[in-house]
Amino acid sequence: MLGDTLRKAREEQGLSLHDIEKGTSIRTQYIDAIERGDYSALPGDVYARGFVRNYASFLKLDAAECLMQYKSETSNEPIPHEQHSDAAASSAKKMGSSPRHNSNKSFSSGQKYKSQMNDSPRRQNFALIGLTLVVIMVGGWIAFGSSFSTPDSVKPETPKNTKPAASVQTNQNHHTAYDPATSSDHRTSFHESNGDEISIDAHVKGRSWMQVTVDGEVVYEGIAEDGETMSWKGKQSIAISAGDAGAVSITQNGKQLGSMGGAGEVVEKTYSKNEPTKRNE
Repeated sequence: MLGDTLRKAREEQGLSLHDIEKGTSIRTQYIDAIERGDYSALPGDVYARGFVRNYASFLKLDAAECLMQYKSETSNEPIPHEQHSDAAASSAKKMGSSPRHNSNKSFSSGQKYKSQMNDSPRRQNFALIGLTLVVIMVGGWIAFGSSFSTPDSVKPETPKNTKPAASVQTNQNHHTAYDPATSSDHRTSFHESNGDEISIDAHVKGRSWMQVTVDGEVVYEGIAEDGETMSWKGKQSIAISAGDAGAVSITQNGKQLGSMGGAGEVVEKTYSKNEPTKRNE
């Protein structure tokens, strides 16, 4: 199991859960859930993949192999055909070498299978009748509901002479973060014309997990170290997710916007070329 592999590697290196949290910015409750194989305690599949990748990399394990193991443990994929064939061959071999007194049991199973096959058309007929009734009920409901629709429900037209106010738009870009309960309230963009491209500098004080998406493409994901400065340029927008928003300060097109959020907060923000350089809140 993936959790056993990670826990064994951690213990062999003499590391505690708090050591892993400090080194990866992943909370101990999520680390413990991964080691126990309780993936339902994680905030989602995208978050879980990021946790597994960073945890494995921190322990100097093969992150890609650990992700494949995570996928196999969380997916409900059917057994490959070759495994079915091997299982059938093994079963046939065991039956061929079994004593003769098992023949009566096999004959009984054959009769049961034949009985089930005889009942199959009957079950199919019941299923077909049930499906037909459902279709008729849905069609009737649609026809009945449309007869009571109000033709006067027309959206009010906006007066043409009204001067539009400054456009303020909430941007709901979701990416890998470490606590969706805190990240959902920190994603805003303010749009107006401001240059042909966007330039972002990220200054790190402390350590923070970060993911950067430029024009829809992920260009960076990892743990930024204390004192590190990274820069990106984009034609349309740059989205940044930070595991510790208080440790990441942003400069947009040469203007300092301050830290992305409070210490320990998980924040995701999108900056675009049409966004005024407004200080982070």
